[in-house]
Amino acid sequence: MAKDCLRISFMSFSLSSLWKNYFKPVLADQLINAVRAKNPDQVIKASRELGETCTKCHAENQIAVKLVYHYPPFATLKMEDPVEFDQLSPKEYMRRLSDSMKALRIFLMQGDVQKAREAGEQVVERVKGTEAICFKCHTDKAVVDRIHGKDHEQALASIQRLLKEPQPNRDAIFRAMSVIGQSCNKCHNLHLVPAMVQEAFRK
Repeated sequence: MAKDCLRISFMSFSLSSLWKNYFKPVLADQLINAVRAKNPDQVIKASRELGETCTKCHAENQIAVKLVYHYPPFATLKMEDPVEFDQLSPKEYMRRLSDSMKALRIFLMQGDVQKAREAGEQVVERVKGTEAICFKCHTDKAVVDRIHGKDHEQALASIQRLLKEPQPNRDAIFRAMSVIGQSCNKCHNLHLVPAMVQEAFRK
């Protein structure tokens, strides 16, 4: 049901024509006239018909409206890249973080220890940097800790420690990265779809 409502919302949601497709001013006039005439039967009839337009609009558009207008606007947030020290949108920041993770994996697979260390340091710094954006909305540290918890912190520390070894244990680093990936998934499951919906409606 929710998926159907969201699909309908994407197809029908248009600021220029939305309200005329649902709200019928004549029904509001009929309700006002029925109240003025003190006619209970007409009041009930007009209320029901007017209410049906509200129900129809809510059923088809409520999810999209909530996501676009009542969910935190991700596009307006800025994150400082701790590696290159510039201000980025969350989407741009996540792209750089993803590139760092890919680079670390590639250099480890190729056996290029020096480049793997450089990429690994970027991964750690950028992952740590994601906490800053959490606190722009979440003021309760316990909420943030559900994603950036103990296992997450230990995994970051493991990556740093392992990369300092003369011959880093590639499999151990991959396991630690998997733990980081689980933290990423927790956040994405909460925030990625709303961010994508907001972006779609801005185009």
